[in-house]
Amino acid sequence: MILAIDIGGTFIKFGLVDDDFRISNQSKVPTPSSLDNFWITLESMISSFKNGISGIAIACPGEINSKRGFVFKGGLIPYLIAIPLGTRLSKTFQLPVKVINDADAAALAEARYGSLQDLDCGAALVLGTGVGLGIVSQGDLLTPLSVTQYLRSPSPQRMSQTSLPFQWELFMHGLVSLVDNKG
Repeated sequence: MILAIDIGGTFIKFGLVDDDFRISNQSKVPTPSSLDNFWITLESMISSFKNGISGIAIACPGEINSKRGFVFKGGLIPYLIAIPLGTRLSKTFQLPVKVINDADAAALAEARYGSLQDLDCGAALVLGTGVGLGIVSQGDLLTPLSVTQYLRSPSPQRMSQTSLPFQWELFMHGLVSLVDNKG
């Protein structure tokens, strides 16, 4: 069993996933308003499942280094800046931990097991407290385009820049073209 955790701007959702992708013990808690409470919440959640799991999978908004499990900036969650999320949890619980951007996780899941399986290229647009985009080609994640960084880590300064409307228009044109041509 894997403990799957989806960190969002409003809620942290979690559940156990078995080898056949069946989900059990689903629940959610409000996303804490401080880093200290975030750690307390996550560690308490993981502790309650520790004996029955072989690993932890975390989807998180923002700019993530998945290889290191490092959160550079957690989207609209202001205290998730320069956080070694994967390393800390792996050391604390002595379990493998994988951290990935939430939109990338959605795109990979759809490409490997869902509606994007038969396409050469596709995208998953994730709408929640924030907006995210994951793009896949032949089942593998593509490196995000610079314009998607605006979607993953919005800030008032970035949103007010005059270049954003042009980049958004270019991005949307490319996304529509991608969908129309099915890759």
